[in-house]
Amino acid sequence: MKKLLTIAISATAGLASAAVAHDFETTYPTRAECERAYVEMNKFDRDWLLATFPGLFDSRGDVMAFLTQHVGCEYDSENNVWFMADHRFD
Repeated sequence: MKKLLTIAISATAGLASAAVAHDFETTYPTRAECERAYVEMNKFDRDWLLATFPGLFDSRGDVMAFLTQHVGCEYDSENNVWFMADHRFD
């Protein structure tokens, strides 16, 4: 059931929200800079998702758990940079 909920949210909110608010193209020289950008982008998504889908999320914490599970900073050792990775559709 939880997987189905994740797919439903990703299909509706993923394209409209995280794809717009989260920048998956920009690279960062340090993990701290990537995490800082990630947190700022999550603030926008958190409020938007909670307001748009009140039946799916009970609190900001629920939204943040969803975002933390599906989007995060990863290291590219080949280019020696950090970037935001999108795992909503993995």
